[in-house]
Amino acid sequence: MANMTTNKQFNTYKEGLDLEFLREYCMEHGERRTFLRGETLEEAGEPAQWVAFVERGCFKYMVHNDEEGKDYCTGFAFEGEFVSDSPIASTATCRR
Repeated sequence: MANMTTNKQFNTYKEGLDLEFLREYCMEHGERRTFLRGETLEEAGEPAQWVAFVERGCFKYMVHNDEEGKDYCTGFAFEGEFVSDSPIASTATCRR
């Protein structure tokens, strides 16, 4: 597993953001769910419903290209980070 030094090169957009209030809200009011490798949080083409907080492990953002018939990784979320479809983040239900 990659160490935290390596992970710092990812998700630099969140530097300087204080999301502690959102983490606390998810921990207090969220629904705990464990995802196994290959399970999905949201389905492509369906309205997004969830914001997730990664307590342990990592989350891989995947997209499927129908023309090529291939899946592509478009990003990661690591321990202590959030997973969401940004447009719905203000109305979604928390999962952790």
